[in-house]
Amino acid sequence: MNATNGYILGVALKELLPIISSTNDIENLDLVDRIEWKELLGKSIPNVTDSDDNETVRTRTTLTIEYSVYNALNVLQNQFLTIFDAKRIYRAFVVKMVLFAAIDKRINNLNK
Repeated sequence: MNATNGYILGVALKELLPIISSTNDIENLDLVDRIEWKELLGKSIPNVTDSDDNETVRTRTTLTIEYSVYNALNVLQNQFLTIFDAKRIYRAFVVKMVLFAAIDKRINNLNK
């Protein structure tokens, strides 16, 4: 199976739903975020944050994603403004944090 970047992002986001939303429904996201995003940002994720794979520099950045995933990213992007006390949060940062959180959930039982 050739999974696209957009598909992987959607799976990662849906895997986080029980942690970030009371509805567990990506169409009706009701944030009750239980992820320590600032703590996650500082974590080292084996084979991800310490990767020396030169091919990752040339990855395509265009994503084809479901509308529900797009909306959920927008909700998180707005929430991150408060969490990170920022005036602007780039969508790429939100994507990175969602992927990091999903990976961390799988390998470390996120926010145990």
